[in-house]
Amino acid sequence: MIEVYLQQLKSKDAARRREAIVALGKSNDPAALQPLADIYRNDPDPALRDLALKAGRYLRQHMSQAGGSAGALAAASSTASNRLKEELSHYETEQPAAARHHLPQRRAVPPADVTRSKSYVDEALSHNMDGDNGRALKALRKALELNPNIMDDAFFVSVAGAVTGDSGQAAIDFILDQQQAKEFVKESKRQQKSVETARHLETAEKSHWSGVVLELVIFMLINVLGTVITFVIFTESISNLSADSGMLAPQQTSELQSMVSSVTIMSSVIVGVVSAIGSAVSLFIQGTAIHLVATMIFQGKGTMRYMLDRLFGLYNKQLPILYALGIASVWITFAAGSPIFSGLLGFITAIIGLRILFKASSLTSEAYNFSSGSGCLTNVFALGLLWLITAVIGFVFGNVLFGAFFSGMSNFPLS
Repeated sequence: MIEVYLQQLKSKDAARRREAIVALGKSNDPAALQPLADIYRNDPDPALRDLALKAGRYLRQHMSQAGGSAGALAAASSTASNRLKEELSHYETEQPAAARHHLPQRRAVPPADVTRSKSYVDEALSHNMDGDNGRALKALRKALELNPNIMDDAFFVSVAGAVTGDSGQAAIDFILDQQQAKEFVKESKRQQKSVETARHLETAEKSHWSGVVLELVIFMLINVLGTVITFVIFTESISNLSADSGMLAPQQTSELQSMVSSVTIMSSVIVGVVSAIGSAVSLFIQGTAIHLVATMIFQGKGTMRYMLDRLFGLYNKQLPILYALGIASVWITFAAGSPIFSGLLGFITAIIGLRILFKASSLTSEAYNFSSGSGCLTNVFALGLLWLITAVIGFVFGNVLFGAFFSGMSNFPLS
């Protein structure tokens, strides 16, 4: 039977070598002493070398106890033997860290892997300083996989201790334990998410309704001024066009001049105010719908005032560009007489409109601290909800109007 364990000592698996060392130490066979001494001197695993030393001592003392006759010597040997036997039993029933975590053996490592391994340690330190110990632990595991010898490096051990909260060999054991590492990474992600959510809510809470009102006022001013300027450019362009008698018939010129004279600055201001109020109400309803969908369906974390503040702010930055393109398109079409350039400006305006939609989706994801995909779906669902509400309201009012109309028709005398 001892030959089986002697052969097992040559295994590349540290756990199998550990099993053979324990069995040889308890074999009571003197032939096991030399193999155990060889393991003590040559095994690459320090934990197994220590175990082989204890097994050899136990074997010698057990043999001495069996052959000795003096009572004092027997008692002393029995005490030492029992202590070593308990240690071997401990190794047998509770595997050491080397066996539990398959501690990688020291080996010759290519210089390129040594360099990459050090870079992973630097990466782990960077993640640790950022508070992301989950990623730090993954980086340390990669460092060990590339270069097992790095566990002897003081800097590596220091970083491992900072990441795991343990020190020395305990930190390395923790990193090598796949189950512990997996749970550690999960818990780190949960903590990271909790910290990010807390920071986000702190930022969101700083937004006040006074800021929303200010953005709303700016939004309305941009719409009113944009509408007025557009009307002025339009009327001026029409006047210039009607003055060119060679391009239009006298009757058309007279009609255009009559139309231009009917448009005043006051009327354009009124149109601008009505348009601004309608746009503001529409955007406010859109922001409310986005907030409801984001918080109730996608479990986003944020406040409606923060969302509205960001949404009005987005449009306040983009509306001047859209109005400038619209005004340029009007002037080019009527004053310069270039429909091609007007069409090009229209295309650019459409592209900017799409860009605003994408930015609104990104803004939603930032406002409620979830993914870009969730932000896009939130906006789609919100627009769909508004369309559904509008359709239902239109359907109800349509039925009411048609009912009233047919009711009135039924009471209307036919003769």
